[in-house]
Amino acid sequence: MLTFDECLKRRMRGGKHELEHNTYLIRKDHDTFAVRLYATDVILIHRDGTFTLDSGGHRTVTTKDRMNRYCRPCRIHQAGFVWKYNIRVWNGRSVAFFDGLRIDDEGQVLNHPAEVESAAKGAGFDLSDPEDRPYFHDWCLDHRPELVAMLEAP
Repeated sequence: MLTFDECLKRRMRGGKHELEHNTYLIRKDHDTFAVRLYATDVILIHRDGTFTLDSGGHRTVTTKDRMNRYCRPCRIHQAGFVWKYNIRVWNGRSVAFFDGLRIDDEGQVLNHPAEVESAAKGAGFDLSDPEDRPYFHDWCLDHRPELVAMLEAP
């Protein structure tokens, strides 16, 4: 796993540090490092201890491996052809992976797909409030069942 502080300790040559074949640690700006696989920043490591995951549309075994290897709180797995995300402390739940998924250093999801955020806001729910989340889930079951898989999947 790479934390922001660990990234600061890495020796950068030409603005990058090779992690493994076709995978580099890049300094994006003062507050962000990236794990770049080929030309895609698959992990952004933020100074505030959060991580942003993005496949760049390349849902490959190698992309998934780099996310799982360099982002400790992250665990991406695949069911059929669908990527799922669950935290390292396995609680039996996962959410559908989406590009731009942001997590904290314990693996908790900090954002949701735009479609989910919009539906929650329109229905009067605040997804940043842990007490609202189960009510929104129940609301989705009744009103927007297609969103349930984006919230959690057993």
